[in-house]
Amino acid sequence: SIFDITRLIKGNFRHPTQIVVRAWQFVMRDLLAKKILKLWIVSGLALMKHVGLRPLAFDEGRVFFKTYNGLEFLYVPQFDGGLLSIEFGGLWEQRELQLLLQHTPQNGVSFDIGASFGWFSLSLASARHATVYSFEPNRDAYAALCANITRNKLTHLVKPQRIAVGDKNGRVYLAKVDYFGSFVSRSVTGAADVEKVTMITIDSFRKKYAMGKVDSIKC
Repeated sequence: SIFDITRLIKGNFRHPTQIVVRAWQFVMRDLLAKKILKLWIVSGLALMKHVGLRPLAFDEGRVFFKTYNGLEFLYVPQFDGGLLSIEFGGLWEQRELQLLLQHTPQNGVSFDIGASFGWFSLSLASARHATVYSFEPNRDAYAALCANITRNKLTHLVKPQRIAVGDKNGRVYLAKVDYFGSFVSRSVTGAADVEKVTMITIDSFRKKYAMGKVDSIKC
């Protein structure tokens, strides 16, 4: 900076050789840093291409990666090394996704029960312009789901619901088994992380919102 240069000259006014040497060191250090940075970037891009890692995007301290179907998903280090390896470009559970796409018409309606981070919900909304009601009671998975919906600008199509779906309406215990994994129990279990959540039936949810036909249900 200008401040550093001024200080260097003033501090070594009677030692011009020192000024020249220090100036040369500053220049070389800057050039070397640029070369190292360039090498690091080139090597990183080559490695990403070699392993098939998809492009990354950064948003307010969060990292999203783009999959082959054009959607972007939040990278979660705590979950299975990132996010089910779809950060390497694969399509997660492709057969199940294709089956859902076959049975969900354009502008249709779908229920995604156990939506997790939103892979099926966002894929259906994007490919079929379907309205998807995404049920996910796990707080961490629900947070990732909402982040992914917002990131992909699909808030008008994907409707997240932080509730469980079951055979009765009421309150149940949700026990976490890992970062996104959880199971419902009607009593307190030995799991370390347990919380109470609302559970509804599909029929009561449809009745509450006066819904008509539901084209597909993933559970």
